[in-house]
Order: sequence, then structure tokens, then C-alpha cells
Amino acid sequence: MLRIPSYIGWPIVVACAYGALYFFANRAVYYPSKYPQGFWDLQSQVGASDVWLNTPDGVRLHAWWVKREGTRLVTLFLHGNAGNVTDRIPHIREIIAAGSSVLILDYRGYGKSGGRPA
Repeated sequence: MLRIPSYIGWPIVVACAYGALYFFANRAVYYPSKYPQGFWDLQSQVGASDVWLNTPDGVRLHAWWVKREGTRLVTLFLHGNAGNVTDRIPHIREIIAAGSSVLILDYRGYGKSGGRPA
């Protein structure tokens, strides 16, 4: 039987355990829905237009711009974890009804945005 010295074996075990924890923890935190998942056909119902933002590191982020006529107010809506912009239609309607335009942004790896959650 092959014996591995403990000064080599334990660091390998620890590195593998750390790698597994990092892999699973990173996957457990983010729940993105990538395009075409979601309710993309509802975009026209709220009057949203597509907006693309380029990050300094070259990732294209997707957002919806919903303009409310007659107001100078704008709400930047960062939707939190899980889903994408299409899952926030009721929130968008409430913000518009309250008298504000809305810019709702999908994070990296969500909806039509490029990249992956980090």
C-alpha cells in the first residue's frame, strides 16, 4: 500500500475541501435566470425598452428603461437575488404608478446580461 507523508496529504485534503466549499457556496448564493427563462413577452406591457451598459472590464449588462411621462423622478431598481428583470413586473408597475420612471438592471449572468455572478 502506498503511504503519503502527512505533510503532503493534509494540505491536499485541505485544498480539496476548500475548493469544494468554494464551488458549492458560490452556486448556492446566486439563482440567476438566463434568457430565455422568464416572462420576456411582458416587456411591451410595461412599456420597457432595452438598455445596454458596458462595464470597464468589457461585460455587457442588460437593463430595462420604463419612462413615466411628466416626471423627472427616476428609480434605480436593483432586483436582488434570483430571477431576472422579467420577474419584477409587479414592482415596476407599482413604481410607475407612484410617479417615477424606472431603470431596472440585470446583474452579470442574469437575464440577457453577459458574464457570470461573482
